[in-house]
Amino acid sequence: MNKTAIWAIACKDIRSMTSNKQIWVSMIILPLLFGLLFPAGAVLFGKNIDLSSPKSTKLLNSFTSNMPEQLQAMMSMNPPLTANEQLIYFFLNYTCPSLFLLIPLITTTMIAANSMVGEKERRTMESLLFAPISVIDLFLGKVLSALVPALAISFGTFLGFTVLMDGLTYNIFHELIFPNANWLILMFWVIPTLTLCVILFNVLISARVKTFQAAQNLSGVIVLPIVALMVSNSTGLLLFGPIPLLVLGAVLLVIGLLFLTRIAKWNQRHVLFEKQIH
Repeated sequence: MNKTAIWAIACKDIRSMTSNKQIWVSMIILPLLFGLLFPAGAVLFGKNIDLSSPKSTKLLNSFTSNMPEQLQAMMSMNPPLTANEQLIYFFLNYTCPSLFLLIPLITTTMIAANSMVGEKERRTMESLLFAPISVIDLFLGKVLSALVPALAISFGTFLGFTVLMDGLTYNIFHELIFPNANWLILMFWVIPTLTLCVILFNVLISARVKTFQAAQNLSGVIVLPIVALMVSNSTGLLLFGPIPLLVLGAVLLVIGLLFLTRIAKWNQRHVLFEKQIH
């Protein structure tokens, strides 16, 4: 493994990405919307909405009665939470995790889909394939060029989310509710491993097609439904404690490592020539 070559490829791709204003606008708007503006708006809405009517109370009870026992215990504070406070707590610990899963995954789909096929469109693929580096090092550099920006954006958004949500909810809960152990495991263990798996899959697709549009379309058709399914089923994981989150992250890490070991065998140098040059 040539670490210098891997890092050089990653830095080259990151510089190329930072020079593209269209990509940066998308990467800034998405975290602002999902990680800051939407949660802040929901908290302010939860503070001011009238939940005193029987219909509203019945609707809220239908949500809370189906929640896991751990979340119900978390919401049993002293003094007891009002209906508005329960709604806010439920949103922050049940809905927001799915939003934070989407931020790096959509970001990496945009970046990684352009990784290999972008070299062909810029007419730089030939020089990479003739360079004295292994195929696995080439793929590792491409993976790193998508992983670093995605995680940097995710962690930065989470920092802003933590400060903003604590500021908006301190007068409600009279304590800083972020970050807690479950959120930290989600952000620094589950999201990196899940992001790695999605990047590997997107880089593989990018190596097999001839245009960026084809890579993006294929990534959207195959990756996004899988991501949506995982997000819809993983929102409740945050409510059951650290163990399921640790297990999920470990499983995703193993899948990613196994996938990485197969990439070089699936994409030998002559195969990349046939797919990208001709």
